[in-house]
Amino acid sequence: MLSCVDYLLCSFSDECGGFLHQFCEDTHVIKNLVQIAEIEFPVSYLYEECRSQEMLEEANAYFNSVLQEKFRARGVKNERHEAQPPAWISEEIALSIIDKFSTTNFTAERLPLLQEYECAAILGSTAPNMEERMKYLVYLLDDMDVKISHLFLLTGTREVDPSKYYDGSFEYIESVKEKYGVRVVSEKELMQDVHDRICKQNAICGEIDFNLIFALKDSGRATTIDTLMEFTKYHQKYHCVNTLYISVAPFIVYQNEIIAEFSNNYYKHNYETVGGKIDLNVIFSKQKIAHYLVMTFAEAFYAAQQRIT
Repeated sequence: MLSCVDYLLCSFSDECGGFLHQFCEDTHVIKNLVQIAEIEFPVSYLYEECRSQEMLEEANAYFNSVLQEKFRARGVKNERHEAQPPAWISEEIALSIIDKFSTTNFTAERLPLLQEYECAAILGSTAPNMEERMKYLVYLLDDMDVKISHLFLLTGTREVDPSKYYDGSFEYIESVKEKYGVRVVSEKELMQDVHDRICKQNAICGEIDFNLIFALKDSGRATTIDTLMEFTKYHQKYHCVNTLYISVAPFIVYQNEIIAEFSNNYYKHNYETVGGKIDLNVIFSKQKIAHYLVMTFAEAFYAAQQRIT
C-alpha cells in the first residue's frame, strides 16, 4: 500500500534509476522533515492509501507548495546563497538532514555510463562551482579514461558582483576584468579563466576542441534553458550524438531534470548529467549546508513535475 507521497517520491526517484533509490525505499526521510518543519500536512496524503488519481494530484499540488514554502524558502529573485536557513532548521536538525541526505546519494558523485562522448558541456554557475566541474572533467579524462571530442562551456548573461555572488574576491574579479579587457565581468569571462587555469594546463583536456557558448539576454539573468537553447545551434555541426553534461552535487539531480524538460519540450537528444560529490567541509555553517540540500531537493522535485504527473 502506497500513500500519495510515497508514490510521488518513488516516481521522482525512478527516473534516476538506482541513484536516488533511497528516496523511494526510505520515504520517511522526507516525511519526517515535513513534520519537523511543523507543516500542517494532511495525514491522509502521508500515510493512507492513495486511492485515486484525483487524490494523487491534490497531494502533489499540496506537497509542492509545502516544499517551496518550507524547504526552498527563498525569494523569487534571491540566489540560493542569499536565502537564510528557516527557523525550523536548528543545528541539531541540520546535522540530521546532512546525514539523511548523504544516504540518498543526493550529495554523491554520479559517473558517466559510456566511455566515449562526441560532446561534453560544462554547465555555468558561480566561479567555484565552475572550477569543481572543470576539475571533474579533468578527472574523467585522466583517471576514468573517458574520451571526449568536443567541449562546450555554457554561460549566459549575469553581471558578476563580488558582494552578491560567491565568485571570488574583489581582487580576483578585477584580475579577470583586466585579463580580458572588459568593463564588466560576466559568466563568460569567469568560465574562460577557469578553462585557462584548469583545462588548458592538463595534457589531455588542453588538446580538446572547445567552444564558449554565451546566451545573451537583454535584461535579467540567463537560465539553464537559455544556455541549452544556444548550445543546440552547435549539435548538428559537431555531431553530438551523445552529450555529457557536467555539474556537481547537490545540483546534479536538479539540473538533470531541467535538461530532461528541455530535451522533451525543445530539442530531443541523448544525454547524461554527471558530476562530483558535494564538499561538506566548506566554510558555511551546517544549517546553511542543510538548507542548500533541502532547497535543491525542492527545486529538483518541482522541476520533475512534468514526468511525475
